Amino acid sequence: MDLCPITGSDCHCNKKLAATREGSSLLIDLKGSLRFLFTDHTNLTSRLIEKQLPVLRYGADSVAKRLLRNPSDIRKLIEPIVGAGLGKDIEQLFSDHLKLAAAVLPLLRNGSANLKQSIDKFYAQGDDVAEGLTKINEIKLPYSETKKMMHLHNERVVKLATLAFAEKEDEFTKTYDAYYAHILKLADAIYIGLSTPFSSD
Repeated sequence: MDLCPITGSDCHCNKKLAATREGSSLLIDLKGSLRFLFTDHTNLTSRLIEKQLPVLRYGADSVAKRLLRNPSDIRKLIEPIVGAGLGKDIEQLFSDHLKLAAAVLPLLRNGSANLKQSIDKFYAQGDDVAEGLTKINEIKLPYSETKKMMHLHNERVVKLATLAFAEKEDEFTKTYDAYYAHILKLADAIYIGLSTPFSSD
């Protein structure tokens, strides 16, 4: 029997996903590590927006490349707890999320007629990310809540891009602060989902 990622002993949690024996030790600094990686996600997303809008600036490709490493870092952190299958699924979901967000930026910059369609696709994929997060722990991360969190997260990303394009620096900074505070709440929610037994008991 696998060791429980929550207690470190034999696991009897109801509906627990397949985990590895490293899971319990990982929980020691899981909350801080999740906050670090989602801070990374936020900072790099903001930097990419500022590199792309209102005009394309030097270094945008480098920032985009570094940002796309973030989903892999998240997978490496949570995989010992949730198992390889779900870990890879969540990595792919966040990777798609970032690529769709990045695809909006040149369309906004160039005034493309396809902008709304691209933004709608970005929002729709956010629901897929929410479903993936719910699979971590359906009790502590219900889909109704993860969907709300991802929708608000995506709203803030789109608003940051819009404000950067309009060069409204003060509003951009204020929105970034709200965006960052919210993603820390998302990271903490994921932590609770990962560190709480997968049962209603």
